Order: sequence, then C-alpha cells, then structure tokens
Amino acid sequence: MPINLITAAYFSKILSRVLSGPRKKVKIPSRAYKTSDNQLNESQELPLPIVYGYNKVCGTVIYREQTDSDVREIAYGLCEGEIEGVEAIQIDGIDIGKLVKKKLGGITFAFHDNGGGNDTITDSDSNFNEAGFLENEYLIVYGSKSNDGHYKIISVSSGTIEVDTGLLTEETAGEDITLTTGFGYKVYRGTPTQLPASVFAKGLFTINVSDDAYVWSYEPDTNFGLCDENGKYLIQVGRQNIPFAGNESKYIYLKFDFSEYPADLTVTKSYIRLFCLYRDLTYAPDLTCFSVDSEAWTQGTITWNNKPNLVAQISDEPKATKDMSFQVFKINAAGLTYLQTAYNSHGTASIAIRLKDYDSAYGLNKFSCIESTTITPYIRFIYSGGNPGAFRNTAYVACTIDYSGQKVVV
Repeated sequence: MPINLITAAYFSKILSRVLSGPRKKVKIPSRAYKTSDNQLNESQELPLPIVYGYNKVCGTVIYREQTDSDVREIAYGLCEGEIEGVEAIQIDGIDIGKLVKKKLGGITFAFHDNGGGNDTITDSDSNFNEAGFLENEYLIVYGSKSNDGHYKIISVSSGTIEVDTGLLTEETAGEDITLTTGFGYKVYRGTPTQLPASVFAKGLFTINVSDDAYVWSYEPDTNFGLCDENGKYLIQVGRQNIPFAGNESKYIYLKFDFSEYPADLTVTKSYIRLFCLYRDLTYAPDLTCFSVDSEAWTQGTITWNNKPNLVAQISDEPKATKDMSFQVFKINAAGLTYLQTAYNSHGTASIAIRLKDYDSAYGLNKFSCIESTTITPYIRFIYSGGNPGAFRNTAYVACTIDYSGQKVVV
C-alpha cells in the first residue's frame, strides 16, 4: 500500500501581501483548492503547487532512498515556499505522531567521531535510558547540522549512545535536535536560505532508455530495433538452437542519455531493470551487462555485424523480483566508473546484455522495450554531492521510516 501524505500548509504571508496592496478589487484564490486524499505524486515532471491561504495538499516524492534496509529516508515536497507552517500530517490516514515510538528532544546532544572506535552521541542531561532507547533499535536524528539520518544502536547508557564507526561527523551541542525511533520527520518551510536535511546530499535519478534493440547472429545483417512479435514490441537476449544452423546468440543493446542531468554528482550505486515478458525457466540463463567500445550505434541501424564490441563485465549476478516480473542488474565497481565517465561528459552510456557463459549456456528471455505499452527499460543511479540549492524555496517534509513493526510501507 503506498504512502499518502496529506498536510495542511498555510501561506498567510503571501495572502497578507495581496490584501495590503493598492485598493482595488483583488480576486482571492478559492479556498476549495486541494488535491485528492488518495493521490501521491512521484515524478520529476510534475510541478509543485503554489498554495494561498490554508489548504490540504498531497505530497510529491522529491527524494526516496533506495536501500535493502528496514529504514529509509524519504522527502515529500508540499508546495513552493515560503510558508508559515504545517498544521497536521497524515500517512495512510494515520496521524504522523502515532508512528513515533520513542522521542527525545533538546539542545544537549553532541556527536562524536571517535576514529577507529565506535562513534557516539552524548546527552549532557543523561536522558537516554529514561527515553527508553535500546540496543539494536534504529535511532532517527533530525535537526543536527550534519548528522541527520538513522543509526543502529550498538549500546546505550544514560548519557551515551554508541553507533558503528565512521558514521558520525563531529558536532557540539546547541542545535535543537529530535531523536526518535519508529518514525522521524522535520518540516522545512521553503525559505530562500534553507539547506536540506543532510541526508539529502545524496539522491536518486531514474532514466528511461533512449535507444534499445537486439541483434541476432542467425540474421547478422538484420536490424531488430523495432521488433513486433505477435503484436508485442520486445527485445530478446539468450541463445537458442536453430534447426540446421546450430546455436545462435541474441544480445540486447541499451543506450541512456545523461545530457539533461545536473553536473558535479558522483554515482555511488546503480542498477538496471527490465520488465520481463517471457522467461525461459528451463535453463535459467545467467544474464550479464557489459560496457561497449562505441556510442555510434542507433536503434534503427544496429545489426550483429556492425554492433559495438563488448569491453568489460559491469554487473553482478542478476536477480529477478519475487513475482518474476522484473530482471534486475546491479552495476559493479567497474560499471560505476563507466557510467561516471559518461555522466561527467554529459553524454550517453551504452550497455550490452548477453548470457555470461554464451558458449555453453542456453535459454531465451524477452523483455519490454521503448515502443511497448508496458514498462520501458530504465537505469537508476544513486548519487552523492547534490546541490543544496535544489531544496531552497520548496516547502517539504523530510521523513525517516523504520518499516519493522510499522503498518505503512512505501
């Protein structure tokens, strides 16, 4: 079940400017403006609303951490700021405060980077035990200068919480900080000078394929950039036996365009997802991604005879989702370097997919392609070094959710 985040944001500063202007008829925007309670936006192409007065709005996901952990960071953009405040927040109809299990706030918390030892959070008022924090819980931090996020508690005493080494940045007490378990959040009002929560120095891009095709050794001069098989557009990869011809291979070629994305970001993780239309479970083919030596190919001209050469393996062992609908390729360290080079040049990155043991393995997989009505192949990469200015003038709620024991999920 998706999260539906509803807030009430009020813009009395903007409204007062309208009312205090020259004496003439001013049409005040309708107070009936609101989005559907069941609507959740998650798209780079949807604008945030401008809100006047007191309104109910639905969040737009502007950041979502991709992780296998039970704890995730997520940010919901509300509207263009500056607003005066947020009165109430609900997720799936639940008051946000009810998701918080334990809570401790104040200006007495300090953060310590202890070199090779465990990092620590200290409280000069020694209230950690009284707040009920326990070992192996995830502690959620908001309001710090540079340590917002979540940390698994290794040990806890009245005045000290230990977390793993290398996680915290040295920070003295004095900031108004909130520590919670279960759920944590902070409201940002969209001021021109606001900086994002420190967890948002990283982020995520999803980039759809710009060109895709497959090539086939059995028909080496044929272009399969637009393949219609029984009314379905698709791309194929694998190795199949052709009567009187022997075993013939099919490779997929994908191209991704980075030219429209911000500069100065560092790719830290990446994976490719393909929507599966047919999977040969008899052979369970081991598919692998490779870098290639040329970006000159196009979807309408590539063939087996003119395809770019494969250079290096750039993915780890592939995985299928539980319902077998997606094939997921996690990009390895060599692949991250390959993508980073293409990204830095604002160019394109092409990736070929084939059977890893293509001389001995068999089997065929068919995937949705750019022309199909199902999900287009895409690449996601998680980056660091995000520009803090991207979150200025935007009112949003930064949330950390511990899914273990929670009824709401993203």
